[in-house]
Amino acid sequence: MKKYRISRKFLIALFLVGLVASFYLLYLRVSAEVRNRVFSVSLDMEELKSVSAIEGVPLERVIDAFRKSGANAVSVYAFTLETLQREGKAIVFPGYEAVNYGWLKEKFNPAFTYVVFEDESLAKDVASALRSALGEKRVLLKACEKYAVMEVKKDLETLLEIPLGFSREEIRLLKGKGFKVFLRIKNFREVNRRYIKYIFDQMDSLGTNKVIIFEGEEVLGYPLLINDVADEMKKRGYIMGIVEFAKQLGKEELALKIFPQLLLVHSIDPNEMLTYTKGRAISRYLRAVKERSMRVLYLRFFLNCPGDLIKENAKYVSTVIGEVKHAGFRLGMPKPLPFWWIPLPILLLILLGVASLTVIVIDLWKPLSDHYKFVLLGLITLIYVNFYLERTLVFGNICLAFMVSIIFPIWGMSLILKKLNMEHVENRLGFYIRRFTEISFYPLLASLSAAVYIGGVLGEPLFMTKLFQFKGVKLAYLLPLIISGLLAFYNEGRKLREFLKEPLLKEEFLVFLVLMAALGVYLLRSGNFPLLKPISVEREARSFLETLLYARPRFKEFLIGYPAIALFLFLSYRGWLWRYRPLVFMLGTIAPISVINTFCHIHTPVLFSVLRTLNGFILGWIFSALLLFFLYFIPRAWEILTGK
Repeated sequence: MKKYRISRKFLIALFLVGLVASFYLLYLRVSAEVRNRVFSVSLDMEELKSVSAIEGVPLERVIDAFRKSGANAVSVYAFTLETLQREGKAIVFPGYEAVNYGWLKEKFNPAFTYVVFEDESLAKDVASALRSALGEKRVLLKACEKYAVMEVKKDLETLLEIPLGFSREEIRLLKGKGFKVFLRIKNFREVNRRYIKYIFDQMDSLGTNKVIIFEGEEVLGYPLLINDVADEMKKRGYIMGIVEFAKQLGKEELALKIFPQLLLVHSIDPNEMLTYTKGRAISRYLRAVKERSMRVLYLRFFLNCPGDLIKENAKYVSTVIGEVKHAGFRLGMPKPLPFWWIPLPILLLILLGVASLTVIVIDLWKPLSDHYKFVLLGLITLIYVNFYLERTLVFGNICLAFMVSIIFPIWGMSLILKKLNMEHVENRLGFYIRRFTEISFYPLLASLSAAVYIGGVLGEPLFMTKLFQFKGVKLAYLLPLIISGLLAFYNEGRKLREFLKEPLLKEEFLVFLVLMAALGVYLLRSGNFPLLKPISVEREARSFLETLLYARPRFKEFLIGYPAIALFLFLSYRGWLWRYRPLVFMLGTIAPISVINTFCHIHTPVLFSVLRTLNGFILGWIFSALLLFFLYFIPRAWEILTGK
């Protein structure tokens, strides 16, 4: 019986083919990102009205001032009975108040709600909206002297929240001033199919830019009529603005149904604005555009700042726009990302590439015969395929990306251990720096290879718009760290069990506590939503690095990861701290793990992530060279000073 065999060269060839296939997908993604460098700045219509009222300046003059600041869009809310009452266009009261105030009892029912209008045309529009929402029989419109009186068989509290339409006067004013108009609408309990069609007909008649940013804690139609809202949006060409960090029920479900008609929106909550300085808010908006591909900046005003609110906020808006433009973006009307799927043949090549590298890494530490390599490759491939067959294509891609985040940093660090030449050692500073430069390229190149694979397998608009995200961040941070540490023990011919049985001195116990504390901070600070937030000094350092380098490198890379690799190299060549070298090596694994995690943030543009990685490597090299300098010269200086 013929035995099937597979050589390491063939595995490397499969890996390279998978890399090329990933490059093709990465090209599609980068092309889309390069074209997607247009951003819009939207103001809030209600805040424009608030500033107008506070400063006692006509609304039109306020709008002119902010148009000159550079803002190109305004988000307009659907008005409600509460809005009309606040603006003096209607009086809303429960029936029992009408009775108490001396109105004729036979004309008013205490259980109903009554609305009084002076404008008969407005009354008819409101009646049409409420009949769509509540039904014909629950809304009665009648004349009473010179007023139009509406009787609604509905309690006052929930009636006040029903969106009734949009002010045509406001929209005409904004469009006349050159603003793009985005629409805001909220959900309510009685929403139905008739109302959904009615409100979309109303929105169609306004001639806006067809961008909807849903208001409140739910999207329109939640929970039972999301399909109807999605059908109307797709049929009529509406785009959904997804507000980053906003917790809205039904947001992801609706976004998936209308995909790819989506725009990413970033805003700071009005309550949060009370704690922000202008500089911090500007940095946050700039970071949202550069690092997370937000294309609509929904700016909120500083309503508690001293001085003229109009001038101060117009200057703030102008500064935000100037900073984003300076970063290489263009003000205009952004468009949704184009849609594409990963072709299955290309996905299969990527899958085989990951599987082949997995076999290569295992073979590095446990040499396998060609026969067993073939069996192992087939087994790993079948496991990956099972992820796709058992669940969805997206789930399979996430699992594959997770495996990349585990295998590739282990591969890069394994190459350091295998390529560390202990035969020719020169006790010169230049030698240490040169050797560190050489070996640090192994984890860097492994990380960049992982970036290509992950960027390919997750580089779809579904991930770029954050509808799906990389899963298993904590494990991806922890597993390569532990495995690399164990491999370092194994490489020195030691066993972890024996290491743990060795007596621990007090000084060593303190070192152990420091390492455990560092590991805890490392994990708490990792992930999409870290439990431990940066302190103020770190935030200032981040801002400085962003200004200096455009793409801020991660502290854990250039302050911990790369210097730990340099320290491991120095200790290995000098024969120092033999007991703790594997732990130092384990800390060095933070560098490739962090680099790979950078590319797992698919909403971050690839070229930005590449620049961040290179900045991290350069700064890491500088700090590592300084560390080697001190490690080399401090003992010599001590010998000179002590005469030993």
